[in-house]
Amino acid sequence: MNKVFGVALVGALVVGGVVVIKGASGASSAITPEGKMCVRLGELCGAEPSKEKLESCVEDMKKMRKMSGDPAFERSQSCVAESNTCAAASGCMMGGVGVGTLGEVLKGFGTALSK
Repeated sequence: MNKVFGVALVGALVVGGVVVIKGASGASSAITPEGKMCVRLGELCGAEPSKEKLESCVEDMKKMRKMSGDPAFERSQSCVAESNTCAAASGCMMGGVGVGTLGEVLKGFGTALSK
């Protein structure tokens, strides 16, 4: 129970810190699906909360979503939300977004071969 409370407290501090640093309108990046994944990964992997890291992570997540497609990103998103360890969350990212990106690469490769 203490661990759950600690994780919830860290998450609240990350989001609260972003609100204070960027202002209420700037906290919208933490509310996006990409922002939620970044906050959860930070909680699980022990990343120190900062405005720059959150913004960078959100931008990276948006790029991953664009490369792998929405279905793969959403698989990773739901898996990360259910994860209890950093290793499990990392596996979620590799299994969803990573495999989705590989699938897109193979589609392009197949298309190039058929032309």
